[in-house]
Amino acid sequence: MKKKNLFPQYVERRTAIVVMIGILLVGFFVSMSGSWRALSNPQEGAWEIAFLLPDEPGNFDFSLTNHQNISEFTYEVFRGRESIQKNTITVPFGERITVDLDEKDIFSRGEGVYTLRVRDKNAQEREIYRRR
Repeated sequence: MKKKNLFPQYVERRTAIVVMIGILLVGFFVSMSGSWRALSNPQEGAWEIAFLLPDEPGNFDFSLTNHQNISEFTYEVFRGRESIQKNTITVPFGERITVDLDEKDIFSRGEGVYTLRVRDKNAQEREIYRRR
C-alpha cells in the first residue's frame, strides 16, 4: 500500500511545519495583545468599591477605584430602608480615593444591617453591606 502524502509535492515538509508553527505563534501573540489591551484599558462601567477595613464592623470608610471616563459618583448610606447620609464625590479616571465617613453619626441609629450604595451618572450601582 502506498503512503499518502498530506502535502503537495512542491511543498517540503520542513517548510510546511515552519509555516504552521509561525501561524500558531502569530495567533498566540495577537490574542495575548488583545488580552493585554483589555486589561490595561477597561471598558465603560469598570469601577469598584470596598471597605478599607473589612474585618472591623465599626469602620465604614471605603475606597472607590474608577476605570471609566465618568468621574461623578453618588454614595448613600442606609440602615434598612432609612437613608442616613448622601453625598456626591468626584473620582478622576484611573484614580482611587478614600472616603472617610463619620461612624458615630452612621451607627448612632443602632444595630442592624447598613448598606453603602454607590451610583455613577449612568445609574450603574454597586452595594456593600456592614452588619452592626
